[in-house]
Amino acid sequence: MTDSLLIGRDHPASALRAAADRTAASHGGLVLVVGEAGIGKTALVTEAAAGRRDDLLVAFATSWESEAVPDNWLWLQVLRSLRGRLGDDVWRSLRPAPAVDVFLGEGEGARPVEFELHDAVTQLLINASRVRPLLIVLDDLHFSDTASIELLKFACQHTFFERILFVGTYRDSEIDPGHRLRGRMLQLVSKAAMVGLDGLADDGVAALVEATVGSAPDPGTVAEITRRTGGNPFFVEQTALLWASGQPVDATSAGMRDALRRRLDQLPEPILKMLVLASVGGREFHAGIMSQASGIDLQQIECALDTACQTRLVRRERDRYVFVHDLVRETLYNTMETDEAAHHHGCVVRALVADESLQKHMLITEIAHHAWLAGDDLDPETAVDLISRAGARSSSCMSFGGAEKYFRRAVERCTPAMVRQRVVLRLQLGEALQWLKREPEARALYALALQEAEDHGDPMLLTRAAMDVPQNERIDDLMRLKAIAYEGLAGSPPTPPWSTRPSPGSSCTAS
Repeated sequence: MTDSLLIGRDHPASALRAAADRTAASHGGLVLVVGEAGIGKTALVTEAAAGRRDDLLVAFATSWESEAVPDNWLWLQVLRSLRGRLGDDVWRSLRPAPAVDVFLGEGEGARPVEFELHDAVTQLLINASRVRPLLIVLDDLHFSDTASIELLKFACQHTFFERILFVGTYRDSEIDPGHRLRGRMLQLVSKAAMVGLDGLADDGVAALVEATVGSAPDPGTVAEITRRTGGNPFFVEQTALLWASGQPVDATSAGMRDALRRRLDQLPEPILKMLVLASVGGREFHAGIMSQASGIDLQQIECALDTACQTRLVRRERDRYVFVHDLVRETLYNTMETDEAAHHHGCVVRALVADESLQKHMLITEIAHHAWLAGDDLDPETAVDLISRAGARSSSCMSFGGAEKYFRRAVERCTPAMVRQRVVLRLQLGEALQWLKREPEARALYALALQEAEDHGDPMLLTRAAMDVPQNERIDDLMRLKAIAYEGLAGSPPTPPWSTRPSPGSSCTAS
């Protein structure tokens, strides 16, 4: 191994190569690469995938630790990647099911149920593997949404004899008994070949320090770095940079976050300010959005960020910048007080509203996440509009858990005067809960929406509420409310008067 990122990783790299060889020749399976944060999981699988692009069709997807992530986010990335690598003609020849088109936001058919979506995606992967064997890399599964894990379980179960290799990475030390994904991850582990990454030994640490800064310290210092970092490659690299700049090795003794803070303190104030602002945007961020949000000239921001790239805290990727590790971003973000962070989130939202061309750089769920974290710094009307859009988008993509979250948040942000918005949001939230099979909660929300619409006295709003709720319950009450709405709109009661109980076979709605 000549790549510094894979120092001390001969055995796990060999295990991945063997799995890829078997996939190309016979059949695939599931390999899970596990270890703590910064241990080198992503570097290992990225290099393994890069070495097989000539004989395998490679798709890469990564999770993101954010509530803004929609359900099945990993598989949305996988399908987009596969379509881009195959080209439109080959993609169409795979005959993707309508459920796939709907999932990608391009179809107009009915929203498929979970099993239908799982089957459609799995069959598409099987078809693609018959063009070329597949290697699908799913990074940071511990941050994943539950829907992505469920689809992975289904696909693994139904493609074992196909030439499809799934490689996932996750922090096993963080999947504790209280973790939301623990049960699902344990089911994956039972079907997977496990590749565990531990800390580097002294010789690996010495080699990594030398590769990072150009020279290795004496054996005693190497042993001290190994002891203090546990051989974690990320921690070793950070400690090596501090050591090369004249800092003592014990700068990491209080933990890597403290070491990162020490390193950040050495940055020029303008660079540090830029990185703190960037941390608000997430691990991936865009200079244009930063400029609009902060009022700082774009050229000044890009100059500062390009300088920051030299510190290896961030890297540039085409139209965006990326923090090299979540720990970097989290450390920067946590230097802000809550009110300051909320203000910056609000500035991001106002920037996106002021310049709609910037919105192409973010998912609507990401924008809604910023609107939520902005709290009182953002006016309620804007917040409710953006958060409810995320709810509608989640619903259209069959992410009803996500829809519930956003609609609830939108209701919470409504002021007492925002009656119309609150009624409509409760109706939408009730629909999401129905899809989630939580009918009692849905009925309670529908009742609140109907009561508030009636109390408000707007016949159009009352009509909307009375027509949107399920029509097979509360029939007498619905007929009464529709009669009230009709009279409000027409100026007189319906003629002839409606019966409070429709006759057999008749419709319960107004004609």
